[in-house]
Amino acid sequence: MFSKYINNFLLNLLVILKSKILMGYSFSRFCYIIILVINAFNFRGQSDSVMGKNKQFLSDSLTFKFKTDSIYLYRYQKVRPCITLDNRITFIRGIKVNVRGFQTGFILYGRITASLGLYLINHKTARNVKIKVGDEEALITTKLNYATLYYQYSIIYKKYFEVDIPFEIGLGNFDINAIAQIDNRLLEHKNGLFIPIGSGLKCVVKPIKQIGISGTIGYRYVPDNYIKINLNGIYYAIGIWVDIRQIYRDINFYGFKRRKYRNAIKKL
Repeated sequence: MFSKYINNFLLNLLVILKSKILMGYSFSRFCYIIILVINAFNFRGQSDSVMGKNKQFLSDSLTFKFKTDSIYLYRYQKVRPCITLDNRITFIRGIKVNVRGFQTGFILYGRITASLGLYLINHKTARNVKIKVGDEEALITTKLNYATLYYQYSIIYKKYFEVDIPFEIGLGNFDINAIAQIDNRLLEHKNGLFIPIGSGLKCVVKPIKQIGISGTIGYRYVPDNYIKINLNGIYYAIGIWVDIRQIYRDINFYGFKRRKYRNAIKKL
């Protein structure tokens, strides 16, 4: 850059020396013209310097804004929402039954989860459960709908894994029919309210910060149980753990903010 200015200065000086303007001029006037050329050169240099400083200032401002926006985007949040699809496998009289559930709530300080859960067992999932009504063999159709207050505390919370202890208590209703296995007669019908109580252990392994694998094992206890079915039992769940918040942050950062910053820098 400096050599460019020197070349421009020499070219201007050469034009002056070759021009007819110098003919008849005194040495003092010649020196005056040389000073004018040097001043013009200095003015150009100062102008380019100011432009360079302005460009640097704009670049620093964009960088500062990009960093502050990124810090805010990835900021620590004391309270944040959470949504969970909680599909469990449980056992009723030794028969495996699917329990489909959904939870929504919030996470406090990254360790405490409090949420409301809704769960369902429909007729098909418990169709093969067998009981005996009097002297007759029967199949039962079971429908359970219940809601739970869910509390979970992380006893180990690391970047790549965590260990949690969940506890829940709920309230729901059941509708159970005992149907004769021979001729499909309705032998018994019972419905009412029940209170499920459960606790267990949950582990999450996160090979990357957005997605991991979760496993839960626990025990469900139902006071005043319908003894012929026995809703008490072990449950477990294995599934994919997804951090929606982290995915949103990464899409916003890499897909929008960083691209916008780089394009603005290129335009300077």
